[in-house]
Amino acid sequence: YRPAMVTVHKKQYMKKYNKQPEVKARKAEYMRKVRADMRMHKARDMVNFLRECGYENIAFDYAKTYAPDMLVAIKTPLKKRK
Repeated sequence: YRPAMVTVHKKQYMKKYNKQPEVKARKAEYMRKVRADMRMHKARDMVNFLRECGYENIAFDYAKTYAPDMLVAIKTPLKKRK
């Protein structure tokens, strides 16, 4: 299977299209949303990893900063003894 070659005309058209301000704005908004979702997913994975390894206190602190919606799932950290 060989993919179809992109014509020079189509390349020129796409370059011109992608330089339009409304297209740039739409793409930028989409990428901000995708990156935010990716950041939240990675933060949740990190919290779960820390919990599984037995670092509940660190997971709680990390969740407070990066994944506040996960605080319900994490038990409150133990108070330090004096």
